[in-house]
Amino acid sequence: GWTMHLDALVQFSAAWPPIERNSALCLLVAGFALALLPNGEFRVAIGAGVALLLIGTLTLIEHGTGRDLGIDEMFVQDTLSVAPVIAGRMSVLSAGCFCALGLGLVSAGLTRVPLWRLALTGLSGCGGALVTALAVLGYVAGLKTSDNWAAYTHIAFPTALGLLAANGSLLAWAWQKAQRE
Repeated sequence: GWTMHLDALVQFSAAWPPIERNSALCLLVAGFALALLPNGEFRVAIGAGVALLLIGTLTLIEHGTGRDLGIDEMFVQDTLSVAPVIAGRMSVLSAGCFCALGLGLVSAGLTRVPLWRLALTGLSGCGGALVTALAVLGYVAGLKTSDNWAAYTHIAFPTALGLLAANGSLLAWAWQKAQRE
């Protein structure tokens, strides 16, 4: 969508924030790991989880300190950001959800850890799914956040859908795995 200037693929409405490149990259990494997790590819889950934790944590550091660490527009400049969002930067909630998803993937991949790891995996998936489900419901219901804190809370609609699917998949995997163990 960004390369071919097909804005509708990355921003469903001009009033809504677009999916940021880092969010799209995180969703691709998570999707890849979640697709391989049922096949026992636990190292992939751990690697993907660490990557999500790293990107999410660095983004949270950027928001918290007000410093630009250069990860938002590392490869391409953002042309679609809706004010007052910082160009190319995912929201605090998006970054937090990616951290939770990353933590869940890492704990899913730790096969030599006691069974409580599946509880941590499920809780991470549940927490991320809850936040993103509320975001999706907010978009569907037409609720608007305060412009004073929208830059920090707006999860782009495509990001919310992707995170909801990813966290729901992780939760379902943890539930099934716990039933078998």
